[in-house]
Amino acid sequence: MSNKGNGGILSSRIKSANVKFFPEAFLGYLGGPFFALIPNGIINVFLTQYWVNVLGISEWAPIFTWLLPLLSSALIVVGNLLVGKLMEGKPRKAGKARPLLVLSIPAIALAIFALFMAPNPYGGAAVEPNKDVTMWTLIVVAIGYNLFYAFAWPLYYTSHSSMVNLSTRNATQRSLLGTLTMAGQVGAAGVAGMAGGVLADLLGLLPTKLNVASEIAKSTDGIYGRAADLVAKIWPGLDTAGWTTAQFNEQLTNATSDQINTAASQLANSHFSNLDMTLNMARADAGSRWFIIMIVMIAVLVVGVILEFLFTRERITEEQVTALETAQGANDAAGQTPKKPKMGDQIKVCLHDKYWWFIILFFFLYQLGGMLKNNGQNWYSQAWTGETSLSSLIGTLGAIPTAAGMVVVWPLANKFGKANTIKWGALLAVVLGLIGWIPLFINATDPAVISTLSIVGFCAKAVGTVPAMYVSVALMSDMLDHQEAVYGIRTDGFTMSVYGSIMIAMTGISNALIVAINNVFNDAQGTFGHKFAMTSVFFGGEMLCYVIIFILFLFMNVEKFSDLDHAAIEAAQKAAAEAAGIEYVPAATRLQQEQEKAEIEARQATIEELRVKCEKSGKNFDEALAEFEKAEKEKADAAAAKKEAKEKAAAEKKAAKEKAEADRIAALTPEQRKAEEDAKAAKEEKAAKDAAELAKIHAEMVENGHKLLA
Repeated sequence: MSNKGNGGILSSRIKSANVKFFPEAFLGYLGGPFFALIPNGIINVFLTQYWVNVLGISEWAPIFTWLLPLLSSALIVVGNLLVGKLMEGKPRKAGKARPLLVLSIPAIALAIFALFMAPNPYGGAAVEPNKDVTMWTLIVVAIGYNLFYAFAWPLYYTSHSSMVNLSTRNATQRSLLGTLTMAGQVGAAGVAGMAGGVLADLLGLLPTKLNVASEIAKSTDGIYGRAADLVAKIWPGLDTAGWTTAQFNEQLTNATSDQINTAASQLANSHFSNLDMTLNMARADAGSRWFIIMIVMIAVLVVGVILEFLFTRERITEEQVTALETAQGANDAAGQTPKKPKMGDQIKVCLHDKYWWFIILFFFLYQLGGMLKNNGQNWYSQAWTGETSLSSLIGTLGAIPTAAGMVVVWPLANKFGKANTIKWGALLAVVLGLIGWIPLFINATDPAVISTLSIVGFCAKAVGTVPAMYVSVALMSDMLDHQEAVYGIRTDGFTMSVYGSIMIAMTGISNALIVAINNVFNDAQGTFGHKFAMTSVFFGGEMLCYVIIFILFLFMNVEKFSDLDHAAIEAAQKAAAEAAGIEYVPAATRLQQEQEKAEIEARQATIEELRVKCEKSGKNFDEALAEFEKAEKEKADAAAAKKEAKEKAAAEKKAAKEKAEADRIAALTPEQRKAEEDAKAAKEEKAAKDAAELAKIHAEMVENGHKLLA
């Protein structure tokens, strides 16, 4: 077997045949993606708000803020398909997705610069936008947006999303990796939401007319002198004759944030004559702060991508390398050229496969609902309180059920099935999400009531969304294995291109929808209509998507074919080896052999390092080697003792369980024993009949699937 691509800089640091929690799962599938996805989380949540609040585009080109994301969706699809095409090149031991992770680093860094380097038409605190600059602003924004979402991010995200599918065929290990991958993704989005909201208020990253007016109104220096207008607006019957500025400002401390923001918004145009200039000064300051945020995002991205690249391994791709070499051997003997699956074949298989449609529709709905929630969080907070701090509080406390659910959902999925866990979780999310609508139903104005109900509703709904977050990627892997068994080819390239298109494009589509709705309320911020619209986006959008997911997953049962799929794949690989006159080595055996070889090579390298070290220090090498071998033996003996103790405990537990069962049966009457034996026999007969029927259905699927590509 060729070892091409199995060394050097592209080599994975993972050599084990099976997935281990550390370092592979922890660093490659949790830590790496967590850091790599944080910049994307920040951009997804804050980019459109940067356009609106820093560049002021909604004031002089409102259509652009929602039309650009919609039109760019087509380019995003094309970009993801191109990445999928790149992935489907000749498979190598280094992988077909991992090398693209590294290529994404300079592309994403360049795109992030473009996103936040657009010229500000309000430079110099101008009241009106500079018309000589506005067109350049739109051009740079459009270039940066498409460079990021249609080219740079697909290089990373489509490749990253393929890693679980290509990691292993072991369902349990794949579930773990899928759970940790989604945990990293959810964690990154949570950090972006939590830290972003606080930083936005603390650093003034998103200045709005509302909060600038509020700050002017609360000023005690008398320069702006409009506190009296606010008091008159909020308490129209209050006698304020002879009051000083200090008294007016003291009175304002009794008003709620919602009252001040609403009154300030109403008075802004008529009374706050210096508001526009102050707002535009704040915009200029915010732009310089975003430049620092941009540098930090790029640094975090580099750390995350390198971790993911180094500590992941594409075992399925390695199987494909072996299969390709086997096919090459068979075709060399026959004087033919081996056939490689084309993208057109992948598309044909996917369009024909109902389970592929179930998975793709699921991710469409999951991402649409999730992006409406994540990207609408700040807008919801501003609609209800005039600030983004509530958004950070929601994100912080909402992360608790999401994090706790990661521990619970994996064993639930293994026991009840991934699709069933997602299905019932979706129904739970819809029911519990109704809590978030209570502030509207009671027309709440108390900030404490608004915050409490919003947080409780968000956290309760999050409990139901946990299965969809953590086990859906592993379920997609089951679907890809099923396609390989039934049709004879894997569709990772096309499937992950479509998946990446959905996950990336939905960000722009959801932001376009949110901004378009918010633009309607530019002059009605904080009104009931505005609050209803943002509640519909933040809570209602995801709830509606989960209703459809529940209905869809009533028919999702691809997992029942998993054992038959794996057996069919192994049989096909064995037949190919026999046709080539090559000894067939099962994938699990080959991986174990490679791990043993890697361990031997690592030991030899350690001994050689020890020899060099002794030569430099003058220490006796034989004595050092003896110490090394003694420590090695002690470690091996401890591991063997631990394994023996574990096996002994398991045997004792099994024996105790068997004895308890024997005692229970012995205590039964002959009639009870016969009835139980008859029930057991009937159950076994039914299970055998069901298994035979399932095998028959699967065999027909395989026969028809191979005909599709004949």
